[in-house]
Amino acid sequence: MEKLARLAVEKIESYKSNEIIMGYVLSEARKQVALDGAARVGSILSEADIELLEGTNSAVRNRVDRYVQTGLFGVFIKSLELEISGK
Repeated sequence: MEKLARLAVEKIESYKSNEIIMGYVLSEARKQVALDGAARVGSILSEADIELLEGTNSAVRNRVDRYVQTGLFGVFIKSLELEISGK
């Protein structure tokens, strides 16, 4: 089990150097943070607004980072599904 976990971590880490995967995951993370903010306080922020806030607001940066990590794990799970199904 430990070996499998290590392989998963290595695979997920490899995604971080893939511009296409990271561009998509980061964009989706920022969109989700914007939606979260809209649901909480009723203000509408864009993905670009969130990107700007990341530079000055650690709470926003941390929230985006959590969504990025979740997104990368989702990519990993999807890659396993595709591998198992032979696609």
